Amino acid sequence: MVQAFDDLFLVRRHGKSVFLADCGIAAHLGASQSPDSLSAMEGFVYLELYAQLTYGQLFRRRFTPYTTRGGIRIPFIIEIAGKATIAIMVDQSEGASEKSVKSLGRFAKTRHEPCLSIVLHAGEKAYTSNSGALCVPWTWVA
Repeated sequence: MVQAFDDLFLVRRHGKSVFLADCGIAAHLGASQSPDSLSAMEGFVYLELYAQLTYGQLFRRRFTPYTTRGGIRIPFIIEIAGKATIAIMVDQSEGASEKSVKSLGRFAKTRHEPCLSIVLHAGEKAYTSNSGALCVPWTWVA
């Protein structure tokens, strides 16, 4: 069934996740009223990143999720061919959680090229964590 919706461009697969491809359809179906706000936040961030990366094809890139051996999921990894990696986590807490920052730090250590770590959180202030991760309100993506 998901494949049929994917073929009709109604949903997009991103690793093991499936996101509605159109924010209008998502709103009509009540996705914005989801009790799991993390899913709604990730869906919105996915749509914004997908649009920017697809329509502004200025460079070769890969856009994938990543799961550590321990099961920690980093939903958005953007690898720019031969240049850098951007790792983005979405956190529904008021600031970046320690788990998010540590997970991004561990991921960055596995990279051979520079890695920019970003946590999009539900708070209102931007700051840099002690490990150097940028912690930014997720509403700034809009």
